[in-house]
Amino acid sequence: MSEHTPAYSMDKAASAEKSGICSSADSRAKLRRQQVLEAAEHCFRACGFHGASIASIAKKAGMSSGHIYHYFENKEAIIGASVAHEAGITVARMQGFARSDDVLATLVEEAEGALMRSLDPSSNALIMEILSEAGRNARVAEQVQAADVLVSEAVQCLVRRSWQAKHPGQVLSDAVVVAKAEMLGAMVDGIRIRAIRNPKVNPEALLTQLRSAVRHILEQADGS
Repeated sequence: MSEHTPAYSMDKAASAEKSGICSSADSRAKLRRQQVLEAAEHCFRACGFHGASIASIAKKAGMSSGHIYHYFENKEAIIGASVAHEAGITVARMQGFARSDDVLATLVEEAEGALMRSLDPSSNALIMEILSEAGRNARVAEQVQAADVLVSEAVQCLVRRSWQAKHPGQVLSDAVVVAKAEMLGAMVDGIRIRAIRNPKVNPEALLTQLRSAVRHILEQADGS
């Protein structure tokens, strides 16, 4: 060993190399998990939860069934990961809105994005399939409800921020905040159902009413 290459330097280099290998392996695993989720979501939309087999998901993902089980215990676990992933995206979006200078104006403006997502047939087919399974499967219901808690808490934060900015010194009760968050969620969920019942709905006309409803919910102290 050269006097210019101390043992601790070699150890440090080896540790860095090992860390790099682990990081690369983690990245590949994350990518493979995402492949499985995307394949499963496609199969759930096309065939339903019970009609989509692990074999069909594996084929769509381009891997073996055994490889699927390396990342997920079963289809319920896949649904749980999908629901958690979407909840994370929604919460991050809400947190971004909360950092805006005018939360109320931001939410009214961003109603268009919420509307477009709620009118997306592909997204709605998957959500309805998951909710349908949650109605008869307690484990899936727990996953859906846990995700809803996270999203609801993020929306409640927006409700409070919006109110406090417009009414400094006035505090909404927790019950009112929760009710407002529930109504905002109900509108989004309701639009998804209406989009299935009536796919010819006029988005522009609906957006005008949605923005008016969002503003009314956020501005009224008691919902009156």
